[in-house]
Amino acid sequence: MRFFTIVLVVLAFLTGPMRATAAPVASCADLEAYSWKIIGAADLDDLKWLFAFTDSDMNMARPSELAKASRIFDDWAAALEAMPIRDVPVVARDYHEAFIDFLSVSSAVFNAIATTGPLGAWAYTDAMDTVTAEVDQANQAGALTCPRDWPFDDDDDDDDAEVAA
Repeated sequence: MRFFTIVLVVLAFLTGPMRATAAPVASCADLEAYSWKIIGAADLDDLKWLFAFTDSDMNMARPSELAKASRIFDDWAAALEAMPIRDVPVVARDYHEAFIDFLSVSSAVFNAIATTGPLGAWAYTDAMDTVTAEVDQANQAGALTCPRDWPFDDDDDDDDAEVAA
């Protein structure tokens, strides 16, 4: 009997620290609220303008419009960077960082085009590929972790299937 008590104490001692240092369980709660915080971090009028602008013919954009887009992306990235980490669900933290990087590089691209013309974006081709891949990877990981609650998964195949039904 004494042997089993010693074994249990040793096991408790050995497994205790592992429990204390284990990664937090991914929680899908608060993802919808977080997605609204991301949108709310940017000025609503700026976002409306930006979405309309990026849907327009960019070849006809004036340098002042490109500079405005750059400023909006930069302001949005700064606002998300200033968001307290406690407001970002653990499961969305990689996505949050990748999205900030994406916004920052987008700002730089629009600034380069505004100041040097379309060829200015060429210098950011690799950076844009990298941040886009990072956002995609974080998005896929989040969608796997929280398949029902992940708000950033823009799967057009599902939308097409729903429209066809």
